[in-house]
Amino acid sequence: MTLSKTDIEALKPGEWVTDDVIDFYFKYLKRKYFPDSKKYVYLPVTLTNLLTERALDNSPGYLKELASDANALDAKSQILGQPRSIRVAFLPIFGDGHWSLLVYRNQRNKLPEFLHFNSHLNSTREYHTQCARTALINLLYVFRQNDPSMVISKESYKL
Repeated sequence: MTLSKTDIEALKPGEWVTDDVIDFYFKYLKRKYFPDSKKYVYLPVTLTNLLTERALDNSPGYLKELASDANALDAKSQILGQPRSIRVAFLPIFGDGHWSLLVYRNQRNKLPEFLHFNSHLNSTREYHTQCARTALINLLYVFRQNDPSMVISKESYKL
């Protein structure tokens, strides 16, 4: 992945960091620290945006469409196809001009855990928490569509 001149200029003080810069940095970290591991994954901004922006709906038709759209965005890496193999997944969340980070942890013999990191303490905190909750529920829906034997309970939905 290469960055454009616009992306580089977005790194200057006072500028807004672009989706491509976020994707580039997480890919760099993955390559540097976990080059051969499929247990530690990064979900690109386009995929996270899909999970964040889709309304919550657990009807069978919606779930199939959501999983199909998510798997299409994930066709190259195929991260979503084997949710049980993921130990940690990083999902950047953007909204109201601010980035936060949602982390999915799949622990052995325990329910999956989600951690939400947000540096803002003002009004965007509630908005980002709702975005993160929508993303995590939709991610669990996609995981369940791709692996019907995966156990998901209301405890999985906690932030």
